[in-house]
Amino acid sequence: MSKNKTDKKGLDISALRDEDAELSVWLPYANGAEVLIAYIPAEELDSLVDSCKERKYKRHQPVEEVNTEELFLRIGRRCVIDWKKIVDKGRPLPCTDENRDFLMLKLTGFGQFVQDSATEFTNFIKDSLEKEGNSSGPTSGPVETSQE
Repeated sequence: MSKNKTDKKGLDISALRDEDAELSVWLPYANGAEVLIAYIPAEELDSLVDSCKERKYKRHQPVEEVNTEELFLRIGRRCVIDWKKIVDKGRPLPCTDENRDFLMLKLTGFGQFVQDSATEFTNFIKDSLEKEGNSSGPTSGPVETSQE
């Protein structure tokens, strides 16, 4: 097996240091649909989770619970940039705030898919390898894209 330039680089995390970088990747979903997902760093995800905590009482004791519906909405708004081949009654469904919220809450598994995909750094590495023409494994840096 021959070594190439990405094998020598290792895991390039430089884009994580650039606060202005928007890391995103098209990922397959179901039945040929694809979703453009933005990477969300752990500290930002933690902040979203904290903002969705609610104080409730169980057996007269205060407990904090995460409002998962609100969390999925916030993650969707932050991480779903666009999609392809998602249709409604045979017509393409535009990626709007309303449609994004609807899918995050009503399409079983979509919210979890978005959350899992947005927090898995290797998703963004694989996309970079494909653009470089190398499919040997996740060894390259993430893809930086700008949102217009």
